[in-house]
Amino acid sequence: MKPKELFRSLRRAEVSQHRFHDCSNYDDCLVLAAKGAWESFSCKECSRFVEYQEDTKFGLSGRN
Repeated sequence: MKPKELFRSLRRAEVSQHRFHDCSNYDDCLVLAAKGAWESFSCKECSRFVEYQEDTKFGLSGRN
């Protein structure tokens, strides 16, 4: 789990480029961001997000 703090809100069209909602750690990342009073965050640097992006690129189902 390695969310990265963002200092601006994501536009709706950007969310899928930065978040992996089906990740088993997503709730923990939300809590971390809320406790830190982050404006927003990105999952892009997390290894789970990278795996998810590769799976969707090749038409495979997401892994948790």
